[in-house]
Amino acid sequence: MMEALRFPGTLDPDEVIFCMRRILKDFFRYDPVSDPKEKRGLTGFRAWYRRFASRRQLRADVLLIRTGSGLGDPANAAALRRDDWKPAPRNEKQEAEDLQYIRALFGPSGVAEDERKQMEAFLCTGPDAGCRLWISRGAGEEGERPGGSDRREIADTLLRMDRQKKRNGRFLSERRLMIGENIRKLSSELEVLLASFSRGLPESARTGRLLTERSYRIRLLQDPLVFVREGEEREMRLHVELLLDASQSRMNSQERIAAEAYIVTRSLINCHVPVSVTAFRSLRGYTVLQELKSAEEKDCGGVLCYYAGGWNRDGLALKAMRYLAAQKPGSAGEFRLLLVLTDASPNDAVQESAFGKNYEGNAAVEAAADAVKKLRADGIRTAAVFHGSTSHLENLYRIYGKEYIRVQSLQQFSESVVDLMRMALSEG
Repeated sequence: MMEALRFPGTLDPDEVIFCMRRILKDFFRYDPVSDPKEKRGLTGFRAWYRRFASRRQLRADVLLIRTGSGLGDPANAAALRRDDWKPAPRNEKQEAEDLQYIRALFGPSGVAEDERKQMEAFLCTGPDAGCRLWISRGAGEEGERPGGSDRREIADTLLRMDRQKKRNGRFLSERRLMIGENIRKLSSELEVLLASFSRGLPESARTGRLLTERSYRIRLLQDPLVFVREGEEREMRLHVELLLDASQSRMNSQERIAAEAYIVTRSLINCHVPVSVTAFRSLRGYTVLQELKSAEEKDCGGVLCYYAGGWNRDGLALKAMRYLAAQKPGSAGEFRLLLVLTDASPNDAVQESAFGKNYEGNAAVEAAADAVKKLRADGIRTAAVFHGSTSHLENLYRIYGKEYIRVQSLQQFSESVVDLMRMALSEG
């Protein structure tokens, strides 16, 4: 309980209330929200809110790119909607058009076609049945494009993507002093963190620093191991992957998310830590994982290609990251860390069952939480950088536990990331 009560200084009042409720529930089996005295008068509002916030099926998925400040302001806010219309059963022609659409926007698949099919057969089951996967290691390409409205839409979207990349670059340029200071601080803190993890634990020895409280053992028990010395230094091999939610709900924070990913990436490169950056979104039934930077690249420019549009099927994206990690297992002693920049609100147009159940709410959160649990079971430390509404804090806790941070401004970003990485590596 004492550990749970040590709240970070970055929490706002709503987050403190949320944490206190969690403590009351976990340690005292008391839930203030379910208390009749607390609940009185809220039932009607909650019922109304569920009806108001319910979403229905979208007519046609399109990738929309917002224009705005990218600082999370409500101006120019946009969100995908579901309409009353339900899509017609898919056929071969529609499948081919959707595949052309995805290929034109995100480039060719980064994995062989038979491997992609194998991934779909293995991962697109349960709540993800009927979904598709696309692993992209580039950007949209010129060439064969769908005809009609899709062709015009793709051309417009690619143009908007290019504009967003320029906005991301301007955002960094206009704040270069603050960005540079974050990179310097984070690089320095990471060096100290990695050095501390590379040191072995102190061990008993015949020579070294005498432990006076154990000295009696020399004569009484003929035990010479009453000294302590630092353990041998071991190599700290860390591999970091950044997974960026690139759904349309991130439209008002695109430049800030790109800047944060850039800060982390550049700092890790300065510390000689391999780092890859992947953005994910769902569109026309495909969950697309788009690699913005590979672990081998030293240039961070690809991170500025981040843009938001589409839906987010978090559970399937996390399962795909686990699958891909298993295809290239690290050597013994390597630490793998997955940092997810998320709003903790999984939501997709593809329904999770044949009975018309939408992929959102409790079921979607459970799917994401299960994927995180399996990642951690495989030895992949998984933590979250939260950008989202206070109303999604419960989702965040259920999916990632206590391994998360909520960053309110770029000024505090570097310190928060170091704290998160320390927590995630210690939990392993």
